[in-house]
Amino acid sequence: MKNTKRIIAIFLCVLLAIAFATVAAIHFGSKKTANRNRVEDVTIIQLLATPEKYDGKRIRVVGVGNLEFEGNALYLSKDDLFYRVYNAVWLDFDNNTSLSYEEAIQFNGNYVCVEGTFQKDKTGHGSLFHGTITDITRYDLYN
Repeated sequence: MKNTKRIIAIFLCVLLAIAFATVAAIHFGSKKTANRNRVEDVTIIQLLATPEKYDGKRIRVVGVGNLEFEGNALYLSKDDLFYRVYNAVWLDFDNNTSLSYEEAIQFNGNYVCVEGTFQKDKTGHGSLFHGTITDITRYDLYN
């Protein structure tokens, strides 16, 4: 009788462990999916200092925008743009944004908010930049 109760208790514990593991897998699996779609607010300084921390992540960052032939970039400051100090990340600008390229050019030299995926190993035209923002879905004037 004691052995039967012990076997039943062990069996119930195993079933309970399987149930908890299944619930945890479903819960944490959905968090991974949610994290893939999550946009993290960062600064250009954070991207320059620790690019590996943001590699492959969706980010939102504010900086001075400049769109031109072989010069699409987001700079730390207006002075960095003016003097071409490359405290900047390359912008892989395509037509997935809310604005066309022609509309976005009007923001050149102003602070803009950019959302996209950061790639630390893509260093833009002439390898002068500190990473690239790809898959840009937002490029708006920052007020």
